[in-house]
Amino acid sequence: MKFSILFIIALSVGSFCFAQSSKNLTSQFDQHKRALSYLLQQSQGSTVALKTTYVKERVKAQSTYYSTGASSSLVDSLNLSYSGKRGSQYDYNLMFYPYNYQYNTTPLFTYLGNFTKPQVLYDTLLRWTVDPNNVLFGFYEEIFSKYDTVKNTLLNSTNLFVDSNIDQNMSFANVFDTTGNITAGYWFNLKHGVKDSVYKQVFSYNILHKLIADSIYQYKSGSWSLMVHSLYKYDASGNAIQIDMYEDTALMIEQLKYVNTYDTANRLQTVLTSFNDGVALVQYLKDSFTYSPGISYNTSWKEYQYDGINHYWLGYTYTSKHINASGLPDTVYIHQWDTTKTWSPQAKDVVTYDSLNNPVRILEYDFDTTKYSDTATITTNYYYEQLNIENAGVSSLAATDFIKIYPNPANDVLVISQADNPNNGILSASMINVNGQILKNFYLPNQSRIFQFSISDLTPGTYWMIIRNQSREVLHKQMIVKL
Repeated sequence: MKFSILFIIALSVGSFCFAQSSKNLTSQFDQHKRALSYLLQQSQGSTVALKTTYVKERVKAQSTYYSTGASSSLVDSLNLSYSGKRGSQYDYNLMFYPYNYQYNTTPLFTYLGNFTKPQVLYDTLLRWTVDPNNVLFGFYEEIFSKYDTVKNTLLNSTNLFVDSNIDQNMSFANVFDTTGNITAGYWFNLKHGVKDSVYKQVFSYNILHKLIADSIYQYKSGSWSLMVHSLYKYDASGNAIQIDMYEDTALMIEQLKYVNTYDTANRLQTVLTSFNDGVALVQYLKDSFTYSPGISYNTSWKEYQYDGINHYWLGYTYTSKHINASGLPDTVYIHQWDTTKTWSPQAKDVVTYDSLNNPVRILEYDFDTTKYSDTATITTNYYYEQLNIENAGVSSLAATDFIKIYPNPANDVLVISQADNPNNGILSASMINVNGQILKNFYLPNQSRIFQFSISDLTPGTYWMIIRNQSREVLHKQMIVKL
């Protein structure tokens, strides 16, 4: 299969190529995409139903088919099981469910969405796929996860492969502080059920609970040896504007640097990535994102690769999304840079949703130089189970005593005053318009403090402020009037 198709699947489908790429999770390409996924998720939103009582869905299974001509074959399938009210969240930036993003051994961006809170909070994942060694479809892996029942933080997990001689079985364990921040993550290779090759990642925070450093150590010869150290810098709005990664057990030489800019709504706008070429840091990749009014996830993503020999930026890939009336992407167009140094169509994904705005099918069509194919080359189906959550809508909950939002009405700035948090965990806050679209997302760490954020970019009108716990249950709602 040609590279362009694999890249499209990675952005649009996700799981088909995951099994084949799981051996290379530390590759530069995968690491970069996970880094951007982390940054984009800081402002990702979705459309939610504003009802007194509603039925929430969580993804139960996925199947992916690859078609050639009139025939098609199942190439990847998975089944998920849950307990309690834990659910799943779709990533509209990357356009797939990141089932396996919660664990990686790369030093960058392993805090939100990875160690602490995967986007799919399953207890068990079973996967069947095409074995790249014999090109036969069969059972491939299983993952078992355990969570803190109150905070839904990920305590430990075990990843077992059918052929552990090729894909190493792994075990993971996490430690958290009283505020819900992860302080350390451990992972081990499992050989014949025995833990071997121990690693740990240690996290540090500032007084606002922002991650400022993480370090990876390997346990060998009876002591911990530092392997990688990463540092994080933020602007006054709490946006990660620079991340520096150092490695080399003796000298700690900088290997990667991310420099990020944001728009006035605190959405990721550009990312400049540099890497060490053996002599010094040199610019390598440049990503830029655009957003439609009222949409927090990106609706356009362009990526360029720097040609160090000819000294110019060469187009790499360009993704754009058509947004439907519900504020969701129903068509995703993928372009690539051609020999005329312009973007040319490569493929498109057509997405359909159910009545609760969850994706149920993605059809991918190739572009054959003149038009898109008549039949889909790749088909991905998502299947759901219902999760009844009473009183989760914004119109039925009374405001809680430990959170106050003022002034109201407001012109430019809103203040959230958070007293003692009885939920003992990191809360998330969302600003939602009357159509149910999330316009702003941010996190409220546990502890008494006051948060200020700008609403000057919003048009005058009525909005809802909704604050949820880590189980995504609504704790506080308040109607806000923007002057």
